[in-house]
Amino acid sequence: MARAGVPVVDRCFDDLIHGFYNIGITRPTLLAAHEINRTIAAALAGNSAPD
Repeated sequence: MARAGVPVVDRCFDDLIHGFYNIGITRPTLLAAHEINRTIAAALAGNSAPD
């Protein structure tokens, strides 16, 4: 749902988060998954930890 005065990218992210809530995935779960993905990406790139 579009909201006036909010950048398109922010609206899309907000709508995505609401979609995840609708199927029972909460923000803390998404943030944890994001950190795991960053750690894996850093390991694959040969770094010890993400910046």
